[in-house]
Amino acid sequence: MQRPVVRSAHAKRLTLARALAVAKSGLGANVRCEIIAGAARSAFTETWLGHQGRPVDWDWAALSARFQNNHPKCFNAAIWHDETLCGLAIGAVNRDRFVAVDFLEGNPDPTHPLKGR
Repeated sequence: MQRPVVRSAHAKRLTLARALAVAKSGLGANVRCEIIAGAARSAFTETWLGHQGRPVDWDWAALSARFQNNHPKCFNAAIWHDETLCGLAIGAVNRDRFVAVDFLEGNPDPTHPLKGR
């Protein structure tokens, strides 16, 4: 029996929340993961954009919109430690039902709370 394909936004959020709960199990209660939305976009613009420590120059708003439009089984995630945006990720579930992370970027500040984790 095959699993149903996750398509609704609510189902995507639940699936992502379950996966991230496992992933963050050793990181502490201050870590949370959300869909890339207004707060993450604002934090990105205010603290990451133009930062000299960024090795890439990705436009996360455009990437997120492009994936939402082109990949029905995509996800995006903003990883926070308290009020610090520590990471952004975009990916999708492929035909074999494996999660592929297509874009991943950490906060360019070398002292952010999740650096190296």
